[in-house]
Amino acid sequence: MKQNKVLFYTENGLFIDKIQKMEKFLLSRGLFDFSFNYFSDFQEFEKKCKDEKDREGFTVVLCENNKIDALLEDIKSDGDSFTLVKEQAVKLERNSGLKNMIFVPIELAFEDFLEEFLPKNEVFVCSLYWISRKKIKEKFDILKNGFDLEYKIISETRDLHKVYFSKFLEQERLEFEFGDCLYSDKDESLAKRCAILLKDNDLSISVAEHCLNGHLIGMFANENELKPLLTQSLLFLNTDQIKDFGVCDDLIDEQQAVNHKVLFDMAKNLLKSSKSDIVVTASFEEEYSENNDKRSYVTLGDKEKFYQYGFVRLGKDKQESLVEFCDYILYRLYIYLKQKTNLKN
Repeated sequence: MKQNKVLFYTENGLFIDKIQKMEKFLLSRGLFDFSFNYFSDFQEFEKKCKDEKDREGFTVVLCENNKIDALLEDIKSDGDSFTLVKEQAVKLERNSGLKNMIFVPIELAFEDFLEEFLPKNEVFVCSLYWISRKKIKEKFDILKNGFDLEYKIISETRDLHKVYFSKFLEQERLEFEFGDCLYSDKDESLAKRCAILLKDNDLSISVAEHCLNGHLIGMFANENELKPLLTQSLLFLNTDQIKDFGVCDDLIDEQQAVNHKVLFDMAKNLLKSSKSDIVVTASFEEEYSENNDKRSYVTLGDKEKFYQYGFVRLGKDKQESLVEFCDYILYRLYIYLKQKTNLKN
């Protein structure tokens, strides 16, 4: 039976990011049938590598560079030979010609070595937001009904997902099942999708944030296509700076909180000062509440109209919630741009 596997060994703890990156790389090549095995004991890892030599299929082995020579020496048997791949990885060759096995230092970018080693099949992908993993599975099980469709869900956050699938599906079918949750028929970030809509419609944007530690501005500034469209970006560290920006003192309460009224006033002032087509202002509520009575807010709009949305923090992890809030802001911006540009066109 054909078995394709990725074997990991490291003395420095599990590289979660490396595994996630590897999984996305394999799926981008249309490879759905890989399993992942992690080892913290070198002897067990070595034994598994020996066993894999006698199985059909592809095996990718990742471990620290200083362990590879010893590993190869221990598993080598009569009829085996090793070939250097780009002078840093090693491919196993067997007389039978049945085995495809490569050893890659975990410290290196594995993509450089696997491009030629692994096959590439046709694959399709879509990007979804504001939907649960369970609901995506239900929808794709409906879509695959009646024909051979493989699919794999990669969840980047609680609400942000990429789905890789093996057969072409009409855009209309995906839109029917997922509606506005489907924001791209590619593996794209929300920032990238917003950038495309802004650029295609010749729209500029300005952003002001409070208590987001520059995270939202960074998502805009790091998107190459979005950077030229970003007219102004403001990072407010305290309410004194917000007052200096022209926000009415009466809107800031006794607790010095940046509430939805403050954000609305900030948006109006930002629109005047930046002369952008669109503005976004946002403030993150850092305090977690079990009662869900604490909200973060985002205001966005143009000279015609502003829209405001609240976001309830569901988890205690501040950084995780901050990332989720920024995704939420970008999704709201995407929906706004989609509606605005559809009306324009």
